[in-house]
Amino acid sequence: MLFAVSCAKSELESSVPIEHVKTELGGCNDTEFALKSLKSEINSDTVIISIPKEFVYVFINLHYQCKFAPFETRVENIDDVICMYLIDSCIDISGCYARCTCDYTFDFAFKHQGTINQKYRIILIDPREENPTVISEGVLFQNRFTA
Repeated sequence: MLFAVSCAKSELESSVPIEHVKTELGGCNDTEFALKSLKSEINSDTVIISIPKEFVYVFINLHYQCKFAPFETRVENIDDVICMYLIDSCIDISGCYARCTCDYTFDFAFKHQGTINQKYRIILIDPREENPTVISEGVLFQNRFTA
């Protein structure tokens, strides 16, 4: 059986396109933080979206097995869906993971103007899994009224 996760064409069109500005990695993505704090505080995957003024912020906490290789991220706009990829870059699976869990954080920042009606999907690519995992999906929505 072949299974693929992709960002398919949306029936919901974006009122104003949003533009990826940057992604900041935190939590156990920071080696110094990981060495100081192997005990997790959140204990679950979390996605928090905020839309102040002309920005969209997507904060992701990924409760994941500690590893010795960094995460990589990628953002793609595929058929009107913003896809945010969290990519586990471990190549040698047998020697990459430790016996603990850690909170990896990702702060995605996007810029927009006007009304937002944008589908999004957050996808985890784990080399130990055959298929990508969709962590969250939905619609970024904000209606701006102008006088």
